[in-house]
Formats: sequence, structure tokens, C-alpha cells
Amino acid sequence: MDFSDGQKLIPPQALTRGPDVLRPSSVNARYGRGQTAFFYTRYPDDRGRRLHAFSAGTGHEQHITDPDVLKGFFGPNLDAVLPEISYTRTIYSDERDPDTGGYREIGQKQDFDHWKVRELALKNNLIGRHGSISGVEVVMFWGIPPEGGWHLVKGALDELHVGDNARIANGNEELGPVWKFKEALGEALASKKKLTVDQDLDRIRALSRYHTATGAEKEALKKRYGFGGGKLDYPDTSKMSPEEISAYPWKRGHWRMKAKELGMPDPFDYGEVTLCGFARWLKLVEGSAA
Repeated sequence: MDFSDGQKLIPPQALTRGPDVLRPSSVNARYGRGQTAFFYTRYPDDRGRRLHAFSAGTGHEQHITDPDVLKGFFGPNLDAVLPEISYTRTIYSDERDPDTGGYREIGQKQDFDHWKVRELALKNNLIGRHGSISGVEVVMFWGIPPEGGWHLVKGALDELHVGDNARIANGNEELGPVWKFKEALGEALASKKKLTVDQDLDRIRALSRYHTATGAEKEALKKRYGFGGGKLDYPDTSKMSPEEISAYPWKRGHWRMKAKELGMPDPFDYGEVTLCGFARWLKLVEGSAA
């Protein structure tokens, strides 16, 4: 289902790592301001809830194995899924054994593989974040279920009280505004048109894995999918309003590119700046801009 309005209001570099742009302390968090991390589940929990929302600084892995969330993800199929997502973990005493020097086993408990939970949950549920990027309200998903996914999106938007002019993103792709999504969904339902989700779900899942992967796994994902790149472009400020310029997420690289374009010393090469004098550098830039 296409609901693009032809606009791209989210800076491309803010989308390179998906919804993590709305997680404080993440690599590209400087572009966004997170409000909420959430799950929107296919089934209600025992209290009838389908939306499970947490503070923006919360990682999904911190709550993805909560009993209510698991019930919401898998519903009547939870018991059948448990062997795939759980394992038995040995519990050890806090004190060392005086004879062996090791820690004594005191029992066992059931634990969960949060990555396996996430992998299976994405087939029928929504995992995402809500906040703003460059002053634009956004709701971002780590994939949309192929079957019934758009109905879940509608439910999540309503329960999160997302504004009609907010932008919807899936993985690292901006899809369009909420108002146009609701309009397109209404038309599709009225015409009984089959609803489909156009997405590379394998890539979205890999992107989700990439943001916490380390070492060889991270390098493998980077090589296979081209993650971790992202070209830094200096925008055409002549086509931007003063408000857009002030809200743009400028990076050090932008200033270096502009200085090079003007034939100026690198503003972050302190030797160069000291040599010509910082006051002189500012005057040269002002003169060039004029």
C-alpha cells in the first residue's frame, strides 16, 4: 500500500540505523528526540492491552520477555513457542565454595533468548519508537507484518495519539504522512483491495541486529548489507528557509565541506585556525558568505 505524498522530510542520515535514531545515547541519536519505545501486539494481554510503551531511553530487549508482552506477541500459541524462545539457566551461589574455590550450583530457572523472541515476534507484531526528527513528529517501525500489518499500524497510531501530519517510517525508509496512510487504508478497505506491505523484511531484521552487533558479526552485516555508511551531503541552503536551516542536524563534516568549497582553512584544524587567527577565519567566512 503506497501512501507517499512525494515529500521526504526526514534527513536521510537520520534513517541509516532505523528507529534507533529515537533512542537517546545511540550512535545517531543527535538527529532525533525520542518520546517512547513500544510494542504493539497482535493479541491483548490479560488486561486487554496491546500497546506496551516505555521511556525513550529503554532498549526493547529490556521488556521484550515480560510475561504480558509475550502473551501479547504469541497469544494462544505461547506454550507452543516457549521451547524455541527459552532455555534453562543454572543459578550459582554468590559465595565461593571454600573447598573448590568455585561457585556452588543452587538451582535452575527458565530464561529467554530476547533475539529469538524478537525474530518470531516481528512476524505478527510491531516493534518501534515514537518521537521527532528535526522538529517533525515521526513513528518508526522495525518491520511491518505482511499479514494484517497495516491494521496493526492503524491501531498503534491511534493508541500512541500520533498526529495526522506525523511521518511514518519502516526500517530506514520514510513512507509518508499519517493522514495519507489513513486515507489510503480507508480506500483499500472500502474497495476490499488486498493489502500488501512492500518491504525487504530480511534487511530490516538485519538492520535491527546490526545496531547491537559487535566484532565479526557486525562486520559481516556491514559487508553484506552496506550498513554503517551514509553519504554526508552539504544541503542546498539557498532552498531552505531560516527555520529549516536552524533546525537542520548539522555535523562537523558539513562545516569542513563548506570551508573547503569556499577555499577556507579547515575550521576544526586547530593548527590552521591558530595560524591565521580564529577572528580572521570568521571574518573570511563572513566575507565569502556575503
